[in-house]
Amino acid sequence: MSSRPIHIGAAAARALRAARPVGHSHRVADAAAAITAHPPDDPSFQHSVFAQISLPARQPPSNVRNWTAQNGSVFCSIDAGSAINPATGERLLVPLPWGVKARLVLIYLNTEAVRTASPEIDVRRSLTAFTRELLGRAPKGRELRLIKTQLLALSAAHVTMAFLRAGHVDHHHATILDRFQLWASDLREQRFTWPRRVTLSARYFASLVKHAIPLDPRAISGLAHSALALDQYVWLAQRLHRVTSQRPQVIRWAALHDQFARRPARLDDFRREFRRTLRSVLHVYPAARVEDLTTARGWPVGLKLLHSPPPVKPRPFPRANRAQFLAQSAPISSESPITTATTVSLAPTAPLALGVTAPSAAVSPQRGDTTVRPSAIRPTIGSARGRSDG
Repeated sequence: MSSRPIHIGAAAARALRAARPVGHSHRVADAAAAITAHPPDDPSFQHSVFAQISLPARQPPSNVRNWTAQNGSVFCSIDAGSAINPATGERLLVPLPWGVKARLVLIYLNTEAVRTASPEIDVRRSLTAFTRELLGRAPKGRELRLIKTQLLALSAAHVTMAFLRAGHVDHHHATILDRFQLWASDLREQRFTWPRRVTLSARYFASLVKHAIPLDPRAISGLAHSALALDQYVWLAQRLHRVTSQRPQVIRWAALHDQFARRPARLDDFRREFRRTLRSVLHVYPAARVEDLTTARGWPVGLKLLHSPPPVKPRPFPRANRAQFLAQSAPISSESPITTATTVSLAPTAPLALGVTAPSAAVSPQRGDTTVRPSAIRPTIGSARGRSDG
């Protein structure tokens, strides 16, 4: 068995940037060049549970009000919510969150909560700045409206996590947001409404503080055209550093299909798309060590994950608004996984859903398998088609 580490040097990154490939690839190349040049100034964050369970990648039909995903013994059910029209008092049916924009909004909410050490987020003040930083330019009206629509969808959604145990299933209501405000003036000015201010639920916020995954915002920007690419990046950022040097993990293609495929697809088609997208992800996560395993006869087996440093080094929990954080987390101290706020470190941690440990989905080659040959997946810039441009 041979192993070749994946590594992007500064010269290779400059060459990729100079080539300026067509489509979204230039964003990946620009992000890769910046990442290899220097570490990020300020990381972004995602909750570790979303390294296991993903939101819908494509827009569900308008009559679909529930989304259910499964990864091994972990189940996630999302029900579309509703809101009251602030101008008319009528009930508005809010769609399910989906696509790239929903993922970016989740990262935005988590990042703001960690940065300010507060579950209350002034969306009107910070969302446009976040989007401008992500895109490298001022967002267009349609882009901002899509993001605000996904913010409303996430605000109104009801999330249930279920864990299959020995002889029973544990169900947990995993509310992300406890409160959001809608203003009638938005309907007069923009003909649609969106939350100006949101508050993360106390339990979610306490869990986020302990189980936030630091991400490189430049990588997120480079992958912001593909829901699958964002899901892969978060998954690798959470998982690779937890793999021990002595025991690499092998994830079979069937298991990857169950976790990442969000529509009926042949395994061959899924594998082709997954590999193509993964090459872009490895460009913006150059320290990641991932190998494509095949048998001696060339049959695909799965991916081999080797111990790799996280894309962003862990940092202590910021001391801004420390008193406010203590006040917000104190009421749930008996249920929260947090012991003392002063010792919390924002290191990527094991996948948890609001304080409940989820079992690992790692799979090893079976004893009857023939010789497995790994080959490093080369991070080449190409067409990394995502599952959604939402």
